[in-house]
Amino acid sequence: MIIGMTDPMHDASREESYRSWIRSGIPDAEVRVLSLAGNVRDEIERCDAIVLTGGGDVEPKFYGREDAVRDVREVSEARDQFEFQVIRRALERNVPILGICRGVQVFNVAMGGTLVPDVERAGFPSHGRPATGERRHRVRIAPDSLLSRIAGVTEGEVNSYHHQAAERPGRGLRVVAHAGDGVVEAVEWEHPSGKPWLVLVQWHPERMKEPDDPLSQNIIHQFFHAVNTRDVSSSATMSHM
Repeated sequence: MIIGMTDPMHDASREESYRSWIRSGIPDAEVRVLSLAGNVRDEIERCDAIVLTGGGDVEPKFYGREDAVRDVREVSEARDQFEFQVIRRALERNVPILGICRGVQVFNVAMGGTLVPDVERAGFPSHGRPATGERRHRVRIAPDSLLSRIAGVTEGEVNSYHHQAAERPGRGLRVVAHAGDGVVEAVEWEHPSGKPWLVLVQWHPERMKEPDDPLSQNIIHQFFHAVNTRDVSSSATMSHM
């Protein structure tokens, strides 16, 4: 089983945290980093599922906020364009998709949605990493959502390492979780029938301290189940932008 993981473009320890978490739920997985230097079509053809990892901000022009250039960090337009291609091909092939942190944001933009360029400038409390330790907060999950069925809960506590968030959901998407201050924390299909398995969460389940937390381990185990049971005869026919 090959799990394609977009290059987090950080140090090796962060990449390894994704690998270890994926293998905690899919022990026999071959985790393959999808590189900007590779051929996206060839890379995706070999993958049974895709993980969209965290990292720098999406270029604001892709969601109509050219005025927000001062608010963004670590922007790589090349990475954005590459991941739009990954998303498009993954949807065409009907493979399960799991988005983490930036993964929520880039998928939402790929589907025509918008982002909050900086949550603090928008009037929300900080969701970024503090100077020491980690930031954690509660999330509320829609009881009729796939995420709620997967986790078996409608609220919980998660870590928080971001300064952007999804705003208006893209085509076919809906918001299914919020932080207490209203910041979007998870997105999924509004009508999932006929579409590939999709879970997009703003927190980092691969960094959760509690190994059995349902908002971490249940997600990776259900991701594995989705890969094992996907209907390879069907395909999703959508454009990404």
